[in-house]
Amino acid sequence: MNRIDAFFEALTQHPTYVRVQQLKATILSRPEYQERFSRYLEKQKKHVQKFPHSLKSLDSLTPDLHEELSAMSQDPLISEYLDLLRELNDLVQNIQEMINLSLDLPIDLTRDNQG
Repeated sequence: MNRIDAFFEALTQHPTYVRVQQLKATILSRPEYQERFSRYLEKQKKHVQKFPHSLKSLDSLTPDLHEELSAMSQDPLISEYLDLLRELNDLVQNIQEMINLSLDLPIDLTRDNQG
């Protein structure tokens, strides 16, 4: 197993990833949650089209989009899901940095692999 596969395997077994998948399944099974997310994602898509690269911080959200996100966050299940998505995103970014660093390391083909 190469390093990228190992990182992916570790990620999919991480408790945060597992919980996000559980919450996602619950959200997808409930029409009221699907409707809220669809409404938010539609507004977010329009925002991104109008203001590319503006979703890097919550401060850049339009009042309407911020209000929708705030309303969704009042639900404990959705709030946990959104918090864990942020945490998972940070974890993925850290893994990506580790992979990039390991790919940037020089490969010593002259090294004796006999140990």
